[in-house]
Amino acid sequence: ITIEKFNSLVKNLSNYCLISTIPPNEQQEDFVLRNINSHALTKAKKIIYISSTSVYQEGDVNENTKANPKISRGKIRLKIENHWRKVSKSSIIIRSGGIYSKKNNLITNFLKGNHQVIFKKNHFTNRIHIDDLVGIVFQTIQSNLTPEIINAVDECFIDTFQTLEQISKKFNL
Repeated sequence: ITIEKFNSLVKNLSNYCLISTIPPNEQQEDFVLRNINSHALTKAKKIIYISSTSVYQEGDVNENTKANPKISRGKIRLKIENHWRKVSKSSIIIRSGGIYSKKNNLITNFLKGNHQVIFKKNHFTNRIHIDDLVGIVFQTIQSNLTPEIINAVDECFIDTFQTLEQISKKFNL
């Protein structure tokens, strides 16, 4: 439905959880915050905003690590996170690592011809499988807890260059 239709239909979101997964647009704005009636948003039972681990600096982090983005994408995400927190005390921020799936991952992208490898010394990437991220969102909805921040990443960092190097050796590429 259109934004206008949504805004006219939504009178009370108190029984609903709102999940925002839309990344910032070219103007560095959050589509939902810009277009949905802000008064209606304040009434939502829970608001879950899917952000990014780009809000952190380098290295090992957890939910208590202070956000200190070094890149513009992380700075934009942190600004939007703060806006969501102002909109509603029920806002839960899920900071997702890079999302991958069976059809969209390092190996399939490489085999499809995307041979671009970003190599930075001591640069490791956080990732999460789409099914795991969806599970975290469902758990967050069903839980009575309202954590402020959840980091959603796989158990370990990966070094993209080393991973591709190991795959290449294994398959004699």
